[in-house]
Amino acid sequence: MDHDMFKELLYRVGPRTENTFWRKALALGFRLAITVCYLAREDSYNMLQYCFRVAYNIISKIIPETCKAIIEEYLEDVVSCPTTPEHCKEVVLYFKKWNFHYTVGTGDGKHVVIKCPPQGGSNYYIYKRFHSTVLMALVDADYKFLYVDVGANVAHLMRSLWRRSVLAHMILNLFPVTTS
Repeated sequence: MDHDMFKELLYRVGPRTENTFWRKALALGFRLAITVCYLAREDSYNMLQYCFRVAYNIISKIIPETCKAIIEEYLEDVVSCPTTPEHCKEVVLYFKKWNFHYTVGTGDGKHVVIKCPPQGGSNYYIYKRFHSTVLMALVDADYKFLYVDVGANVAHLMRSLWRRSVLAHMILNLFPVTTS
């Protein structure tokens, strides 16, 4: 991550962190650096405590709080799912510049490696011999996310995950399928 992106993230997420009555919060830049390092390198909390000289139990609170603040700040700017037929038509017009006519978005799914959640059992275990969760995303012609869904277990087939997704229901409500 370059310096300008870090400063923008710091500026936008800063107001969402606060001091409490009992303690003064760690500096926001420090909290953000710990979180970005964790997300980029997938280090354990124990490894991060030695890198940043912060106890792992504090890190275990910092990372989820900071991630939540980032998601709340960027959710509407980064992810804007079409909710009306007019918005869908705008997305279709963007795809025409790539010669993909009548396209509402480009989607894909991916298995993301995770540690098995408590009481996860075999719901998150796949045939490649690791635990994973499913990430589904839809983007427009300018590579802007229209929809993101993370966290489904892999006990179901991908097509059943698609049928149960909020996006599938939204598209079917916007463009009902008629059989004749």
